[in-house]
Amino acid sequence: DHDAFFGTCNRLLAPDGKMALQAILVADRRFGRVRNSEDFVKRHIFPGSCIPSLDAITRGCARTGDFWLTRYDEFPQHYAETLHRWRDRLDVHADEARARGYDDGLLRLWEFYLCYCEAAFAERYVSLAQIVLERPRSIPTTLEVRP
Repeated sequence: DHDAFFGTCNRLLAPDGKMALQAILVADRRFGRVRNSEDFVKRHIFPGSCIPSLDAITRGCARTGDFWLTRYDEFPQHYAETLHRWRDRLDVHADEARARGYDDGLLRLWEFYLCYCEAAFAERYVSLAQIVLERPRSIPTTLEVRP
């Protein structure tokens, strides 16, 4: 529930506070469909999860407090590469995982999950974003002019 999350952040953050949020996002136009459907990740990895859109985040902020979005950066290709490297490391260390009691079914599940997510980021179906939200009193009201 985005409103509950941002309401809590609004309540706990100082009047001049800032918060950084890293989130996996889906495009605004797909949010309604994604929110109301179940895919592999929702079923097997993160039951009950909901990937937000930027619009869902900004609306949640507006409904529950006075945050301003002051910075937004996306890194989908970097995260696709990270997932690829994690999958490579899982493959290299599969025997160690088996020795610790993890079975092939679990290893296949995680390999599929990492491949699935890597493709989603590489194709820009989802993105990784870093967002800075600020309370109004943290935003300068004047600009410092330097000679």
